[in-house]
Amino acid sequence: MAATGGAKDRCRAAGFNLRSTERQRGAVWYRPFFYGRYCATPCTLPFRTIHLIFLKGGLDMISTTATVVMVVFLFLLLAFILYFVNIYNGLVTVKNNADKSWSNIDVLLKQRHDELPKLVAVCERYMKHEAQTLEKVIQARSMMAGAQTMHERGQAEGILTGALKSLFAVSENYPELKADKRFGQLQSRITELENEIADRREFFNESVNIYNICLEKIPDVFVARLLNYQSRELWQINPKDREDVEIAFSY
Repeated sequence: MAATGGAKDRCRAAGFNLRSTERQRGAVWYRPFFYGRYCATPCTLPFRTIHLIFLKGGLDMISTTATVVMVVFLFLLLAFILYFVNIYNGLVTVKNNADKSWSNIDVLLKQRHDELPKLVAVCERYMKHEAQTLEKVIQARSMMAGAQTMHERGQAEGILTGALKSLFAVSENYPELKADKRFGQLQSRITELENEIADRREFFNESVNIYNICLEKIPDVFVARLLNYQSRELWQINPKDREDVEIAFSY
C-alpha cells in the first residue's frame, strides 16, 4: 500500500488527475486530465511523464510557428504598403509633370493674348481695308480665351495661328505698316511666342503620353482607379494643317 500511495503521490506531482477505481494485480489505475481511458501505474508513469515533456515541447513549437507566421504576415503587409506608396508617388509625379507642362504653355498663351490687341491696334491705322482679316484675329483670340477642353483649345489655336499668318502675309502689301517700328516689334514678339508655344506643346504631349501610359499599366491601373485618375487628351493640331499645300505657278 505504501508503494501504491507513493505512486499516487508521484502522479499527483506530475499533474495527473487520479481516480482510483479498481485494482488489478496490485497496480493503481488513473485517468490523466488529457486522456479518455485508464492507464496503469507505476509501470507506465515514466512514459506518461516523458509524454508530458514532449507535449510541452509541442506547445512551444506551435507558439514558435505562430510567431513566425505573424512575422511573415507583417513583413508582407509592410512590403505591400511600401509598393503601394511607390506606385502612388510615381502617379503623382507624372500627373504633376503634365500639369506643369500645361502651366508653362498657359503662361505663353497669356503673353500672346496680351500682345494681340496691341498688334490689331497698330494694324488698324494702316490696314483700313483689311477689317475682315483683323476681325478674324480678334475672334480667334476670343475663342482661345474661352476654350475649356483640350480639343477646343486645339481648334482655337489652329484658327488663331491661321489668322496671324494671314495678317502677316497681308501686311506685306502695306509698306508704311512694315516700316512702323512698333509693328515690327510686335510681329517679332508674337512670332517668338508662337515658336515657344510649339516647342512646349511637344513637351506637353510627351508628358501627357507618359501619364496616360502609367494609367494603363499593371499594377498602376489599380491604384489609378482607386484614386480616380483619368486619362488626358493630347494637344493635337487642326486637321486642316495636315492638308497638302497647293502650289500653283503662273506663266
